[in-house]
Amino acid sequence: MGVKRNGVRHKQVGEYHYAVFALPEGDHYRWTVTRSDMSERTTDHFGRQLTTGTAKDEAEAWLVGKSWLNKYLLRTYLEGEFPGQTVSEFSHPERGGQGFRIHDGVPLVALVSDEFLEDTDTEKIMEILRRWNLAQAMRTMGKDTVVFVTTEGLRSEERRRL
Repeated sequence: MGVKRNGVRHKQVGEYHYAVFALPEGDHYRWTVTRSDMSERTTDHFGRQLTTGTAKDEAEAWLVGKSWLNKYLLRTYLEGEFPGQTVSEFSHPERGGQGFRIHDGVPLVALVSDEFLEDTDTEKIMEILRRWNLAQAMRTMGKDTVVFVTTEGLRSEERRRL
């Protein structure tokens, strides 16, 4: 669950830095995700963060922040696999999870389950996506299919209105 120094739990994954720390009141925890080119002093500077939030306890803060970190890592993977293409995100409350749309002439869509984002080890997510070959699956399935990413692997389904 990361390294704890001076009451702040840290984790570095690729170019991202992730931290969880108690708020001064002590009854809530803040989680934050920043770029690693920022110093640790800037992790609590809201204007330079990628995302931040609060939780009722340290475990919840770690889980929610980890899910956000995994979203950034997944986006980084897709941007690398589809260079020069626009990668956009959307939430899908009916099915749960985070959607990613690649605007590659024809839109390609992947829907990533909340469980995958919460349960997948941040150090292994890129390796898993490469091993499962998500980008190739999206290309192969095309515009009429959604590729679902779950803890069990990839599956596809005919696209409706995603």
